[in-house]
Amino acid sequence: MGDAQPKYLNSPETEIFNKRDLLYGFPQVAQAVSRERAALIVEGYTDVLMLYQSGIKNAVATLGTATTPSHLKTLSGYVDRIYMLFDPDAAGERALERADATVQELERTNNSDDADAAVEATRLKLDLRVLRLSADPADWLLEHSAEEFRSMLTSQAMPLLEYIFRRKAEWARGADATERSRILPEIRTLIKRIDDPVFHEEAIRLASETLGVSQEALQVKRNRPPVETPVRARRPPARNPSPSPDFGNPLLEAGRETLAAILARPELSAEPLRQGVRVPALSEPLMLLPEDFGDEAQARVFAVLKEHAGANMSAVFSDERARPLMDLLMTLDAEAARIRRDGLYPSKASIRELWLRLVILSRRRTQRETDDYDEKETLRKEIRSLEEARRGSSSTP
Repeated sequence: MGDAQPKYLNSPETEIFNKRDLLYGFPQVAQAVSRERAALIVEGYTDVLMLYQSGIKNAVATLGTATTPSHLKTLSGYVDRIYMLFDPDAAGERALERADATVQELERTNNSDDADAAVEATRLKLDLRVLRLSADPADWLLEHSAEEFRSMLTSQAMPLLEYIFRRKAEWARGADATERSRILPEIRTLIKRIDDPVFHEEAIRLASETLGVSQEALQVKRNRPPVETPVRARRPPARNPSPSPDFGNPLLEAGRETLAAILARPELSAEPLRQGVRVPALSEPLMLLPEDFGDEAQARVFAVLKEHAGANMSAVFSDERARPLMDLLMTLDAEAARIRRDGLYPSKASIRELWLRLVILSRRRTQRETDDYDEKETLRKEIRSLEEARRGSSSTP
């Protein structure tokens, strides 16, 4: 067929064959889907077949059409998470946007006064994630192993709403002023829908950067409290819950980002953890210390990470001191995944700049709290030296 023809051709719809209600391969993979508590949604028959032949037996296809409420209803009794792997083309992008529109439709139903509809919508609360490959799954698996696929699914799939937001924000980065003005209301609406407090703050920062507007112009209240986890996926309360992060505290924010960077870049962080960083105005290397962090939980996590400098997360988690800090460590691990995915802090210079920022904020805190004039003056001079060193790090490639 020529390029003008559709990629998938189905027979005409009948009372039996209604592609808006059917998922190709579902009867054959229903047990695997239920066992994995997850399903992969792809566009076509060949994708399902190639995934199955590769040992990935929980994939279904939408027969080249959009993901519909009926599709989600079919899967909701079997899974907690759905991965969407549409083809890396314009049609695939449109399919993801239509899937998000379907989610919004269900969210509106959940907020309606119709009790029966709200109960049904609550049952359909699913974790929808997006994985973008360089080709459609069938072609991609001809060049890569199933193990590579599973690894990417675990490390690179992101929530559907986050994917759509990031794609639109990146589009705005290269747009002119008129186009940025046009997309601003859409970006603000997306931010309003974000329930995750960490990503909500990051989304405001990213949108401010790409649109060229102040963060205050993007501050919007979220639509509702975070969606409650479905009963089947609910976990018992943690024995040692960590306090909620204070996103308005620059020192806590810098500490959280520094700890996440240590987890994300162990090969770049090991030497500074052991030997400190050089600052021209200081006679000794600057060592990062637990007391430089904004609260006790961060300080304790840092002590564990320093003990295991350069090691992977399994070594950290096996440390008995990490057990009461597990909630915070899991949050930081998710932040580390974001850092790796976005290519942040790729060099020793960028790690050094991040650490200097944290120490500067820590010294400023001490300067505010002390009543000793001489100590204030000493700290003022040290802060000035650290700021000069940080500017030097920022200009280093």
